[in-house]
Amino acid sequence: MTVDILKALGIGTGHDVAARQRRLADLDAELAGQRFRGASRDSSVTATVNGRGEIVDIVVRDDALRSPHPELVGPAVVEAVNRARTEAGQHARAAVSAVLHPEAPPPEPAAAAFAPAAAPEPAPPAAPARRGRAADDEDFGDYDFLALEE
Repeated sequence: MTVDILKALGIGTGHDVAARQRRLADLDAELAGQRFRGASRDSSVTATVNGRGEIVDIVVRDDALRSPHPELVGPAVVEAVNRARTEAGQHARAAVSAVLHPEAPPPEPAAAAFAPAAAPEPAPPAAPARRGRAADDEDFGDYDFLALEE
């Protein structure tokens, strides 16, 4: 069935398709052994993925965890993983393209195809607003106990 689909797509003849399938299986094993690294803009997090895009390692600098804004570590992890996966994706796409279309020129790097949309730099969280107790206020999370309002 797969051979028929690949032939219909114009990828090759029966024998050629079977050889390409074997080469793709070998390529998958090769990609699993390769490593690609990405870092966040502030270098607080480094992520390593394999050629398949699977996360292998994430390293967070100690000073990022001890900073006044440790909540920024999460977005930095996402950014580092996305950058590593972008590198892995570009490499994998070029390798698969070379197997499926050996006569075609190598594809141009297309970082935009794998890179996430650029997000603005997160601002530090604002201090909670201080207010007095409202008549229907059941939540004391933002209540200013130092205020002498009645």
